Amino acid sequence: MPTRSTSLLSASSGAAPADEATRIRLACAYIADASHGWRPECHGVDVRSLTAFELFHSRPVQALRYLNVLAYMAIALCETPGWCITAKGTLAAECAADSGSLEAHHTFGFTPLSPLAGGALEACCVLLFVLQLGLKARFMGRHRFARSAPAVLQLLLLTVAAADLAVWCSSVSWRRTPLSRPLRPLFIVFAHRKLLSTFYAVVRMLPAVLELLLLISGLLAFSALISFVLFGPWEPPLAAFASYGSSFYSSFLLLTTTNFPDVALRPYRSSRATVLYFVVFQLTLVFVGLALMLALLYRAYERHMKSEAAVLSANRRRALRAAFALLVHDWQSAGAVDALSAEALPLSRFAPLLARLRPDLSAWQIGVIFEALDARKRGFLDPAEFDAVLCALHVRFESAPPIRAIRAHRLRLRARAMLRDLRVTLALDALVLLNVALITWEGSLAAPPATNASTPAFEPGSGEELAHAHYRTGPAAGGWGDGFRDAAPRRERVSCATQLAVQLPFTLLWSGETCVKLWAFSRGTLLSVVLRGWNLFDAALSASGIVLMLTVLVRRCDPVAGVPQALRALLLLRLLRCCCWPAAAARRAPSP
Repeated sequence: MPTRSTSLLSASSGAAPADEATRIRLACAYIADASHGWRPECHGVDVRSLTAFELFHSRPVQALRYLNVLAYMAIALCETPGWCITAKGTLAAECAADSGSLEAHHTFGFTPLSPLAGGALEACCVLLFVLQLGLKARFMGRHRFARSAPAVLQLLLLTVAAADLAVWCSSVSWRRTPLSRPLRPLFIVFAHRKLLSTFYAVVRMLPAVLELLLLISGLLAFSALISFVLFGPWEPPLAAFASYGSSFYSSFLLLTTTNFPDVALRPYRSSRATVLYFVVFQLTLVFVGLALMLALLYRAYERHMKSEAAVLSANRRRALRAAFALLVHDWQSAGAVDALSAEALPLSRFAPLLARLRPDLSAWQIGVIFEALDARKRGFLDPAEFDAVLCALHVRFESAPPIRAIRAHRLRLRARAMLRDLRVTLALDALVLLNVALITWEGSLAAPPATNASTPAFEPGSGEELAHAHYRTGPAAGGWGDGFRDAAPRRERVSCATQLAVQLPFTLLWSGETCVKLWAFSRGTLLSVVLRGWNLFDAALSASGIVLMLTVLVRRCDPVAGVPQALRALLLLRLLRCCCWPAAAARRAPSP
């Protein structure tokens, strides 16, 4: 009596291979189909088909396929233009090497290749495409290949490209046909399965919007006729509406909102009443017609994605059932056809499969994965538990860290505990207040004394009056005025140096605190720590403080630049740290 696994196997792959190694290879192929959502019937089950399937989906062949598409598309950058080739296969006079005409058609500075070199490069790319398609036909089989629409379309595309090259190489015509070059971008679509699926989705959505597209086209033609009747007879004539063809083109520009003022403003200058036509056109076709088309496209794409998701899920389940049936097939053929063995996959059958899928795993790691998949702890996997094998393909085991990493982790944990300690937080906040007090004290010392008059009042004949008069005279009168004025900038520089000496320890302290935070709380990337609340604020202040400090040192305490004042204002912003006290107190408060 056929069991469930036997029926699954016969429905998906036909007769099972005789030897165990081939069954394991075929089961791996089915699991690869399940991971991509492919049908399990898309390839053969014999050894040659499996070899071709594994070779076609190997990384080197995939990289070669993408590089071949890139090279085939890059030929357009360096090939000789088609209009340069005469009927005899020679270069035209305007494309000769000694003429400057061909240099005007260089693409990104590349010198065009000769026709023979460009044709040889294109022939090599087409040959690689043919070999890849032949490899695909080998593992799919003739009947499956003929029923596959993408494979047939790719074959037709290669046939057109090869026929174009054959006609060019023959004595019939040395000119290239205008067919293969415009079709080159389609090779990008057929090279990637996701792009091909998207292309099919767009094609299948067209019938859903066909009626609305015809309606918009009819309204556009009718609007072009109205605009031609309204604006065509005007004097002076408008070039945008001189004929029906130009009116249709102008209406299409209005529909796409491209160069809208160039079309609408010229009639509007002649008559303000033309705004009624353009407003009705915009409301009917742009705001209503295009919005309805977008809504229909979204609904059609949503239905397509739901149906595709259902198909992928069904294909995945069928491929996993086929792989499970292959792995338990030898039990049934050996006579163990009871209900338990027919739906049971032990570790001895599962280990070779996972070892081939994941060669980096050791025996004990495969055993750990098997125990994780065995949810019922019965010592074997049923079909429902075997479905989770796709998750096992992405399991990563962490190796034992070195002693240096363990010590660094312990030190990081101690740094976290220190930064979270309330006493450390209060000490840092007290230093912030001390820094603010010092900045305020320095500002009060640097402020000039207030005076009510430009000339102070001295006692007549006193020494202060004589000294002040002697200061106001210049060197010609025997005074020391210039030398005494130069002493003021020097005093400001000395004051600036004193301020920097006082603020430098605080700047280094805040920068060190920020660095310790980044190192202690980092889990993989520093960006996740920097972008977390107050850490971003501290990091920005620390970086800006260091930059301003270096700027002050480079400018030698130039008071005109205003950099020292900016540095003090930046340090005062650390008072905002006190805003996090209520939040910290709420976190440390015991819950009721």
